Amino acid sequence: MKNRLLVLSLAVASMTATNLMAAECEKDSQEVWVSGSVDTVNISSEVQVGTIELQLTSVTKNKVIFNERGAIVGQITAIIPSPLPNPPTIILDHDIYFNDGVTIETSGDQAIALGNPLEETDIPVSEVISNFWGTKIFKKATGEINAVGTLNATGQTDGLLHNIFDLSGSLCLKD
Repeated sequence: MKNRLLVLSLAVASMTATNLMAAECEKDSQEVWVSGSVDTVNISSEVQVGTIELQLTSVTKNKVIFNERGAIVGQITAIIPSPLPNPPTIILDHDIYFNDGVTIETSGDQAIALGNPLEETDIPVSEVISNFWGTKIFKKATGEINAVGTLNATGQTDGLLHNIFDLSGSLCLKD
């Protein structure tokens, strides 16, 4: 367990360092910090549904420009095996819906589970979301969102398999 926590800690530190050194946005874009959370429930072995809370804060003005709670649907589209003891890479797509017609679609998100579902209740997971498109504020947005959290493998709390993630990253939004 300590080894998996060390690996997860290193992954988080690496993602944080990557975000701090992110490339500057183009002149007609503004950089925003991403924060938030996701809570989903597995409705099948490939599909998860739940809620997302997403906040975008302007880097230059340090002002919140988007703060919404919405619905999220995730679908596992592939699992790429790795030689043992490395974990497989899980490929996912997401559809995200907020009020007033604001949507985000992602494709090819890459998640790595750092635990054993046969031995652990909450499996640490690190996911990178970088291929996305959306409407309104997210139209022509670029950047990277990191999701770090856990998959519940046993459903011990309420009989459901909950997946809980914290979001971080930075995006460039077209003005």
